[in-house]
Amino acid sequence: MPALARRGRAGDDIHEDVRAAIQEFEEDFNRRWRVTQITPEVRVEAMSLGIKHFLRGDDAVHLTSATLAARRRRHPGVSELILVSADSQLNVAAESEGLAVLNPAAAVP
Repeated sequence: MPALARRGRAGDDIHEDVRAAIQEFEEDFNRRWRVTQITPEVRVEAMSLGIKHFLRGDDAVHLTSATLAARRRRHPGVSELILVSADSQLNVAAESEGLAVLNPAAAVP
């Protein structure tokens, strides 16, 4: 959300349409998303992906969580998992791992 806020700044405030998008995202997050713990599996895989793609620790955990969740979702009738990130390095890494990526910073004019 900080990426949306930065892109939608109007002086010291945020444009109303960007504020509405942030609110919609927060509501959707609370309704549909699941926050998980960092398991030993995530920790080990994050170290591997972090080294492979030269990622910071938090980005490696983000990528790992997304790749593991995407693997678990691959069933007929289940929509594809999309990684949402405004970090270009993370997005390149995610795409190379076979994930669909949505960059919110690129979506806001």
